[in-house]
Amino acid sequence: LGIRLLDSADTYHSGLEQDEGYSSSLIRACELATAEPYVVGTKAGMSRASASSTGWRPRPLTGESVRAAVEDERRRMGRETLDVFSLHHCEGYSDAELAAVVSSLSSCLSSNLIRAVGLCNVTLPQLMHVHSTRGLPVHLVQNAYSVYDRTAALPPPPNDRRGR
Repeated sequence: LGIRLLDSADTYHSGLEQDEGYSSSLIRACELATAEPYVVGTKAGMSRASASSTGWRPRPLTGESVRAAVEDERRRMGRETLDVFSLHHCEGYSDAELAAVVSSLSSCLSSNLIRAVGLCNVTLPQLMHVHSTRGLPVHLVQNAYSVYDRTAALPPPPNDRRGR
Protein backbone atom coordinates (compact mmCIF):
# COMPACT_ATOMS: atom_id res chain seq x y z
CA LEU A 1 0.00 0.00 0.00
CA GLY A 2 2.83 2.43 0.71
CA ILE A 3 2.76 5.67 2.63
CA ARG A 4 -0.48 7.59 2.09
CA LEU A 5 -0.61 10.04 5.01
CA LEU A 6 2.07 12.61 5.76
CA ASP A 7 2.07 14.61 8.99
CA SER A 8 3.47 18.13 8.97
CA ALA A 9 3.38 21.41 10.88
CA ASP A 10 4.69 24.90 10.33
CA THR A 11 7.16 24.40 13.17
CA TYR A 12 8.72 21.14 11.98
CA HIS A 13 12.14 22.40 10.94
CA SER A 14 15.76 22.65 11.99
CA GLY A 15 15.17 25.22 14.71
CA LEU A 16 16.21 28.23 12.69
CA GLU A 17 13.44 30.78 12.22
CA GLN A 18 14.04 31.05 8.48
CA ASP A 19 13.35 27.31 8.16
CA GLU A 20 9.72 27.62 9.30
CA GLY A 21 7.58 25.52 7.00
CA TYR A 22 10.54 23.42 5.85
CA SER A 23 8.73 20.09 6.22
CA SER A 24 5.84 21.39 4.12
CA SER A 25 8.27 22.35 1.36
CA LEU A 26 9.73 18.83 1.50
CA ILE A 27 6.27 17.34 1.11
CA ARG A 28 5.70 19.45 -1.99
CA ALA A 29 9.02 18.24 -3.44
CA CYS A 30 8.02 14.61 -2.75
CA GLU A 31 4.67 15.06 -4.43
CA LEU A 32 6.28 16.65 -7.47
CA ALA A 33 8.76 13.76 -7.71
CA THR A 34 6.10 11.02 -7.65
CA ALA A 35 2.87 10.31 -9.45
CA GLU A 36 1.18 9.26 -6.21
CA PRO A 37 -0.92 11.84 -4.38
CA TYR A 38 -0.61 11.98 -0.59
CA VAL A 39 -3.08 12.83 2.13
CA VAL A 40 -1.39 15.57 4.13
CA GLY A 41 -2.22 16.63 7.65
CA THR A 42 -0.66 19.87 8.87
CA LYS A 43 -1.10 21.96 11.96
CA ALA A 44 -0.30 25.25 13.66
CA GLY A 45 -0.20 26.54 17.20
CA MET A 46 3.13 25.40 18.64
CA SER A 47 6.60 26.86 18.61
CA ARG A 48 10.00 25.72 19.76
CA ALA A 49 10.86 26.64 23.33
CA SER A 50 14.07 28.24 21.98
CA ALA A 51 16.12 28.16 18.79
CA SER A 52 18.42 25.49 20.22
CA SER A 53 15.69 23.49 21.93
CA THR A 54 13.86 20.37 20.87
CA GLY A 55 11.10 21.24 23.34
CA TRP A 56 7.80 22.83 22.39
CA ARG A 57 5.44 25.40 23.85
CA PRO A 58 1.91 26.37 22.85
CA ARG A 59 1.60 29.40 20.57
CA PRO A 60 -1.94 30.73 20.90
CA LEU A 61 -3.63 31.49 17.60
CA THR A 62 -6.17 34.12 16.60
CA GLY A 63 -8.78 33.94 13.88
CA GLU A 64 -6.46 35.91 11.61
CA SER A 65 -3.39 33.82 12.36
CA VAL A 66 -5.31 30.58 11.66
CA ARG A 67 -6.28 31.87 8.22
CA ALA A 68 -2.69 33.05 7.61
CA ALA A 69 -1.31 29.64 8.66
CA VAL A 70 -3.70 27.86 6.27
CA GLU A 71 -2.69 30.20 3.44
CA ASP A 72 1.02 29.76 4.22
CA GLU A 73 0.77 25.97 4.23
CA ARG A 74 -1.24 25.97 0.98
CA ARG A 75 1.48 28.09 -0.64
CA ARG A 76 4.35 25.98 0.70
CA MET A 77 2.73 22.75 -0.44
CA GLY A 78 1.47 24.10 -3.74
CA ARG A 79 -2.09 22.98 -2.97
CA GLU A 80 -5.40 24.73 -3.44
CA THR A 81 -6.91 22.71 -0.60
CA LEU A 82 -5.24 21.19 2.47
CA ASP A 83 -6.50 17.72 3.36
CA VAL A 84 -6.43 18.20 7.15
CA PHE A 85 -5.60 21.31 9.16
CA SER A 86 -5.28 20.87 12.92
CA LEU A 87 -4.78 23.04 15.97
CA HIS A 88 -1.63 21.78 17.69
CA HIS A 89 -3.24 22.41 21.10
CA CYS A 90 -6.40 23.84 22.68
CA GLU A 91 -4.92 25.23 25.90
CA GLY A 92 -5.12 28.80 27.12
CA TYR A 93 -7.93 30.15 24.95
CA SER A 94 -10.67 32.28 26.42
CA ASP A 95 -14.18 31.59 25.11
CA ALA A 96 -13.95 34.64 22.82
CA GLU A 97 -10.50 33.63 21.49
CA LEU A 98 -11.62 30.05 20.87
CA ALA A 99 -14.76 31.32 19.13
CA ALA A 100 -12.60 33.40 16.75
CA VAL A 101 -10.30 30.45 16.00
CA VAL A 102 -13.24 28.10 15.41
CA SER A 103 -14.98 30.68 13.22
CA SER A 104 -11.83 30.99 11.11
CA LEU A 105 -11.56 27.20 10.76
CA SER A 106 -15.24 27.03 9.76
CA SER A 107 -14.64 29.72 7.16
CA CYS A 108 -11.65 27.81 5.76
CA LEU A 109 -13.82 24.68 5.54
CA SER A 110 -16.68 26.42 3.75
CA SER A 111 -14.22 28.14 1.38
CA ASN A 112 -12.65 24.75 0.51
CA LEU A 113 -9.24 25.87 1.75
CA ILE A 114 -9.25 22.80 4.01
CA ARG A 115 -11.15 19.50 3.74
CA ALA A 116 -11.09 18.49 7.40
CA VAL A 117 -10.36 19.92 10.84
CA GLY A 118 -8.28 18.24 13.52
CA LEU A 119 -7.43 18.91 17.14
CA CYS A 120 -4.19 17.74 18.74
CA ASN A 121 -3.36 17.35 22.42
CA VAL A 122 -7.00 17.91 23.28
CA THR A 123 -8.95 16.78 26.33
CA LEU A 124 -12.43 15.31 26.08
CA PRO A 125 -14.06 18.42 27.61
CA GLN A 126 -12.21 20.65 25.13
CA LEU A 127 -13.26 18.44 22.21
CA MET A 128 -16.88 18.43 23.36
CA HIS A 129 -16.83 22.22 23.83
CA VAL A 130 -15.46 22.88 20.34
CA HIS A 131 -17.78 20.40 18.68
CA SER A 132 -21.04 21.00 20.53
CA THR A 133 -20.99 24.67 21.53
CA ARG A 134 -19.14 26.02 18.51
CA GLY A 135 -20.60 23.67 15.89
CA LEU A 136 -17.27 22.84 14.30
CA PRO A 137 -17.08 19.32 12.85
CA VAL A 138 -13.90 17.72 14.20
CA HIS A 139 -12.67 15.06 11.79
CA LEU A 140 -9.42 14.05 13.51
CA VAL A 141 -8.02 13.88 17.04
CA GLN A 142 -4.27 13.38 17.41
CA ASN A 143 -3.05 12.87 20.96
CA ALA A 144 0.17 11.39 22.29
CA TYR A 145 -0.51 7.86 23.52
CA SER A 146 2.00 5.06 23.84
CA VAL A 147 3.35 2.51 26.28
CA TYR A 148 5.42 5.38 27.73
CA ASP A 149 2.78 8.10 27.78
CA ARG A 150 -0.78 7.21 28.75
CA THR A 151 -1.87 10.66 29.92
CA ALA A 152 -4.44 10.88 27.10
CA ALA A 153 -6.26 7.79 28.38
CA LEU A 154 -9.75 8.60 29.53
CA PRO A 155 -11.05 7.19 32.82
CA PRO A 156 -13.70 4.51 32.41
CA PRO A 157 -17.35 5.57 32.70
CA PRO A 158 -18.76 5.41 36.26
CA ASN A 159 -20.93 2.38 35.38
CA ASP A 160 -17.99 0.39 33.95
CA ARG A 161 -17.62 -2.75 36.09
CA ARG A 162 -14.83 -4.56 34.23
CA GLY A 163 -12.80 -5.51 37.28
CA ARG A 164 -12.27 -2.02 38.63
